[in-house]
Amino acid sequence: QSLTLEELAELTKYYHSATIQDIYPLTPMQEGMLFHSLLDEHSTTYFEQKSFISKGNVHLDILEQSFIKLIERYEILRSVIVHENVQSPKQVILKTRKPMIHYEDLSTLSENERTAYVEKFEVADRQKGFSLSQDILIRLAVLKLNAEEYKMIWSSHHILMDGWCNGLIMKDFFTIYSYLSNGTAVQLPDTTPYVEYIKWLQKQPKNKAKQFWQQYVEGYTNQAKLPGKEKRSEAFTKERLEFTIDPKMTEALKRISKHHQVTLNNVIQTVWGILLQKNTNLDDVVFGSVVSGRNAEVEGIEEMVGLFINTVPVR
Repeated sequence: QSLTLEELAELTKYYHSATIQDIYPLTPMQEGMLFHSLLDEHSTTYFEQKSFISKGNVHLDILEQSFIKLIERYEILRSVIVHENVQSPKQVILKTRKPMIHYEDLSTLSENERTAYVEKFEVADRQKGFSLSQDILIRLAVLKLNAEEYKMIWSSHHILMDGWCNGLIMKDFFTIYSYLSNGTAVQLPDTTPYVEYIKWLQKQPKNKAKQFWQQYVEGYTNQAKLPGKEKRSEAFTKERLEFTIDPKMTEALKRISKHHQVTLNNVIQTVWGILLQKNTNLDDVVFGSVVSGRNAEVEGIEEMVGLFINTVPVR
């Protein structure tokens, strides 16, 4: 990535040039996340937190070594986002980052006290957030519940990676832990860095894509308003509602998708579109749909760690 002398001087204020491995631009989706993160710095919209309980004895020193090696393995996990005093935001990949695992022993607390403490810890962790230009944008906390159970809390910023990556890094993390626990050398296949995807993305014909989407939404001038929602917030907020579709309804939906030779996702989107039509009293509605983005012709993209998702309009 070419930089002006002023930009290079700005970067070296924070990071010595010898510590920088690479510098490249953000993807449009990353730029969008950065914009909303800066718009409301206290928002937890793009704060990702996963937790689970590990059973069995855990060697904290080996766990920490495994975490360090995971950061070494994926350069995107060593990145910081620089957005001040530069012409456009940059991802700066640092050669090394030394993460520390946060550890606490809660085994002397009662079960109710432990539960309350863990819940409070997770809330505080979310509120702490990340400094995009300074922090390691992924962290791990280990809370010992008793002699055989440990609560592991993984936190990261969504600007780093999408949900698909969670499985990839978890698998590698515990594979590394297994190797180190057995005293053997870590043997994992090479990874393709995220910058290869960015290079591919920059080569794509933007005018062709722009023309396609302009034609797709041409003539759509409606401002959809849901009943009872008068005020619109400037900041992006994230909420989730989970529910279970009973087996009978699930089978009926599957039959519909099979009959029309479409995916179950297409059926659900159609239902959602009809629901929006009814609630907005409009025939023409548009909503956003998140797509994986891993159909790009980049070797090794299925095993690559980074942010590939995109949100496209569905009309």
